[in-house]
Amino acid sequence: MLILTVPFVFPVIIDLGYDPVWFGIYAVIMSELALITPPVGINVYVMAKVAPDVPLNTIFRGVAPFFIATLGLVVLITLFPQIALWLPHSAGMH
Repeated sequence: MLILTVPFVFPVIIDLGYDPVWFGIYAVIMSELALITPPVGINVYVMAKVAPDVPLNTIFRGVAPFFIATLGLVVLITLFPQIALWLPHSAGMH
């Protein structure tokens, strides 16, 4: 997913004035969300195969707190990009 979309989206992001490090962090976090939500939800379906005695609904209810916490993180780094950029700036890498 990232390999196909980032080469096309990245120049647009740069032209719009967004920080490339922030965009990389944002893209990875959104990819993580895609791995625990349907229809992709690869991690959830793998867990369902590993633990066949646990119903799929139970697994999805189990990842719900992580989904909500990650959505909160996305909101925070969207409103306050300095949160995502603090470590690269303090390390002198950016």
